[in-house]
Amino acid sequence: MKIPHLFLTVAFTLTAVHADVKLPAIFSNHAVLQKTAKAPIWGTAAPGEKVSITLGTAKADATADASGKWQTALDLSQSGEGPFELIVKGNNELTIKDVLVGEVWVCSGQSNMEWRMCQLVKVKADEIPNLPRLRQFTVGGQLTSATPKDEIPGKWQVADPTSTGNFTAVGYYFGEALSQDLNQPVGLLLTAWGGTPIEPWIPLEAYAADAGLATAAEKTLELVKTYPQRLKDFFTAMSAWQTKFGRADSAPVEPPDASGWTPITLPGKLGEPGSLWIRQAVPIAPDKAGKAQALVLRGVAGSDRVYWNGKLIGETPFEKSLPAAERRYTVPAEQVVAGDGTLMIRLFNSTGNPAISEPAQLNNRPLTTGWEVKPATVLPALSAEAKTAMPVFPAALPAPATVPSMIYNAMVHPIIPYGIRGAIWYQGESNAGDAPKYRKTFPLLIQGWRKAWGQGDFPFYFCQLANFAVKTNNPSDAGWAELRDAQLATTAVPNTGQAVLIDIGESGDIHPQNKADVGKRLALLALARTYDRKIVDSGPVYESMKIEGPQIRLKFASPDGLVAQPLGATYPVASVKNETAPLVRNSPNSELEGFAICGADQKWVWADAKIEGDTVVVSSSAVPAPVAVRYGWSSNPNVNLHNRSGLPASPFQTDTAQ
Repeated sequence: MKIPHLFLTVAFTLTAVHADVKLPAIFSNHAVLQKTAKAPIWGTAAPGEKVSITLGTAKADATADASGKWQTALDLSQSGEGPFELIVKGNNELTIKDVLVGEVWVCSGQSNMEWRMCQLVKVKADEIPNLPRLRQFTVGGQLTSATPKDEIPGKWQVADPTSTGNFTAVGYYFGEALSQDLNQPVGLLLTAWGGTPIEPWIPLEAYAADAGLATAAEKTLELVKTYPQRLKDFFTAMSAWQTKFGRADSAPVEPPDASGWTPITLPGKLGEPGSLWIRQAVPIAPDKAGKAQALVLRGVAGSDRVYWNGKLIGETPFEKSLPAAERRYTVPAEQVVAGDGTLMIRLFNSTGNPAISEPAQLNNRPLTTGWEVKPATVLPALSAEAKTAMPVFPAALPAPATVPSMIYNAMVHPIIPYGIRGAIWYQGESNAGDAPKYRKTFPLLIQGWRKAWGQGDFPFYFCQLANFAVKTNNPSDAGWAELRDAQLATTAVPNTGQAVLIDIGESGDIHPQNKADVGKRLALLALARTYDRKIVDSGPVYESMKIEGPQIRLKFASPDGLVAQPLGATYPVASVKNETAPLVRNSPNSELEGFAICGADQKWVWADAKIEGDTVVVSSSAVPAPVAVRYGWSSNPNVNLHNRSGLPASPFQTDTAQ
């Protein structure tokens, strides 16, 4: 029966009018809302739909725009901590339970921020306390997008013995310290991804502040956006090329008979350009009969057709035969019987050798022996004309998790403009090879996030890279030292602070186990600078130098004085395994360890250094006319300059410090 057009229009209109009010995942049970005069609340509804929001005595209204989006804000500046119910009413009603009002902090960066409590070997599950005022929203998954997204999966969890293992360890200790000192609920918004550089975390708009970085970012994003079409164009051109030069796949594709098979080794090259068949007898145990089998092929050069017991179960045709793509097939349950099953694969490659460079796997079992091969067609050698005319495959794209803005779009933008007090950040390991660029990109990230959030220059506290890698015997340049210097320079950005970790790393583990001190040092910054606690929040920070003949006098900002911390006989290699190594002093007769000095020739030598009041005097008999000093200038230096509160001095160099 044909339905009248008018009826369809009316039905659609009624559906739109009564569309349900919806909230993003970040507004869900156990949430913590920021105690502020304007706590943003947003969601979707039917265009033009009126929405009312209530939390305790706080109320607000909104109207969905033409696209169905709505946003408003609750005044929670005088709210108690709760728990409350967040009630959102439109054509339907939503009730979000157990909502607290307190302090909300974003926790972001790479793996050392992502590192969970359950990954700390000294944290025992039966010793984890209930902390009902500490909660975490975890952005679900490792996600990228070429354009900003509005939705993201995730959920809130309350810190208790069953869930604390999923908390960011740095964030947990940070939040615990804040909650105890402030006597307030604390919410952590965890959005982190191990091994990622800083570039994909930066909003695209923020790159505009640096013309060179903006051009490079836009060029890379354009390559990503146009890649599907360029790939399609390549296969179209390649198909035409194959036809013109007689290299199209025209051989029969039905499984061949049983004769003419010879043993072959896989993985590896299997024959000349053209088509061939490979097969293997795969034993199926009685308990596996009637159960679907998952076949995975990796590193396939060419197109393929896959058969099980002579029946086609899947194929990757030429126009989809990307060599780096994983190919997955399923042997249907009804075709899986006890005994030997025959797996047969037809491969075709018009320009190179058909090959499989990694072991095939059936239900995670590598199929590495018992393969046989049977050639089908062999193509002639390429002519000079064919080689010249052959289309060029589009250049390989960088991994999405390294492309500018692509993580920000998918893992930060969706939680904006959730009400926050500030952010903590632990990242930099993946950028240690390009510190000059990091001096530009790190401030861009901070400024970009602040502009996108629209909540002013909120506090942004970050971790300087911890000590890591093999200790060096001679003063030398090091990527990690230069990256730390770039991080130190970023403290010039207003309302930022740096937690120095140069004393708590491990030479053999890029993920040091001591996350408690990391979180607590970040908390010191927040308590002192955001919450006005009168406490020492930082170790000594280099301010200036003065050359005094054969020595250099260094002045530090250090309200809690300067102290030479005793050095131990060993240093940690990997605390997970309780591994240590003997500590060899570079300046064994010096009060302070970790200082190097140079003359105009820029040849660095270890120096003697001593504390004189609020200064440090550095010298070496090998450098009678010094011009510059470095401290802690290696990936894993021996250092011991602290203040009386036990906080370490930041590594620095006097010749380029900014």
